[in-house]
Amino acid sequence: MKSPKTLAVLSVVLVILLSFNRIEKKANLDLNQVKVMELLAEQEFGTRPTHDYMFYVKTDIKKLADAKIVDAKVYVLNRKTNQESLIAQENLKLTDFRSIDGMTTESIQKLAKTNTLYETPYNFYELLQFEPIYRNFVDSTKRLL
Repeated sequence: MKSPKTLAVLSVVLVILLSFNRIEKKANLDLNQVKVMELLAEQEFGTRPTHDYMFYVKTDIKKLADAKIVDAKVYVLNRKTNQESLIAQENLKLTDFRSIDGMTTESIQKLAKTNTLYETPYNFYELLQFEPIYRNFVDSTKRLL
């Protein structure tokens, strides 16, 4: 028979390991129910942002010798159910990264490409023309630069 001391230690270790395990997974948001372009257009033209959905941008930066490569991912989050879904992704090469907040709509349209490397429901450059996405992109990129 095992000693009570080893059983107590084993049970404490199991409780600690299982308490930090995340059982609940985030389910993906069904994009057929969300009208992303309409929500962004409403926010663009001055109406109050919706309380149901939030758009945010995650960026990762890889440093090269002459430039930086920014991996930008745009997500939509349902605030009520905490479900999220990736709606756009793109890799950008920035040579002059100090002037990222000075981009105009013309320069964004010049960047727009018809073919993207990733299979996402929306084009990153189309979404970048909306102010909430653009502002999130600039803020998250400046934090990492």
